[in-house]
Amino acid sequence: MVSTRASRATAASAGFTLIELVVVMSILGTVLSMGTFGFTNWKNTAQQQGTGDELVSALRNASTRAISEGRTYCVAIAADGRSYTSWRTACDAAAPPVGPAQRVQGNDVTLAATVPFPTTASLPSPTPACPAGNKCLYFYPRGTAVPAQIVVSSTARAKTYTVRVEGLTARVYQ
Repeated sequence: MVSTRASRATAASAGFTLIELVVVMSILGTVLSMGTFGFTNWKNTAQQQGTGDELVSALRNASTRAISEGRTYCVAIAADGRSYTSWRTACDAAAPPVGPAQRVQGNDVTLAATVPFPTTASLPSPTPACPAGNKCLYFYPRGTAVPAQIVVSSTARAKTYTVRVEGLTARVYQ
């Protein structure tokens, strides 16, 4: 009789009940869904911040090169807000750009530039070119720039980042 009870106790404790498995699987599903949401949010934030940081770097580079080389530099924000290109002297399609067009990170991120272009009288002669639909930011060898504001936005996030260019000092900050 002792041996039968021992064999019954071992058989009953050998596995998990269906309720225990369902509870564990539901907890795992909840944890995984929270992790997926967190990762997606992190990825969208990183793409938007990365685009803003790269834009600040490109604008500061253009400002520094304009002063050190003694020539005007232009950064053109594309009309669709998906890329920007740096040019020596003027944003002119006839001249080759300094490098390839820089694309924004991710499909949800866009750039919207507000460039209150100064009057023609305050610009160097001849008036700098800007391809149709683009917004052009000019950095001059005397250490000044066309004042501008670029908003880095994302359709996946409500937060926006604003990159500003001061006109008198050519200071670029976010």
